Amino acid sequence: PMTDADDERFMMLALAAAAGNPAAPFGAVIVDADGTLVAEGCNRAGENPTLHGEIDAINAAARGAPPAPWRGWTLYTTAEPC
Repeated sequence: PMTDADDERFMMLALAAAAGNPAAPFGAVIVDADGTLVAEGCNRAGENPTLHGEIDAINAAARGAPPAPWRGWTLYTTAEPC
């Protein structure tokens, strides 16, 4: 199970991802049940209005992961998802 220290570490990673777009600093990371970073994303709504940080991270996870291991994964984001 994730601890408060894990949560803090992953939120720091989401904040670092947000730095990818200083004009709209919204970032997100996805970690698996073991605490391994699966994907990260930042707001890229300038390219596509749907590419908020969490959607960018979800798309990155979908590109890099085998089908359907999503159970137990956690999304950390710097803003409330739309």
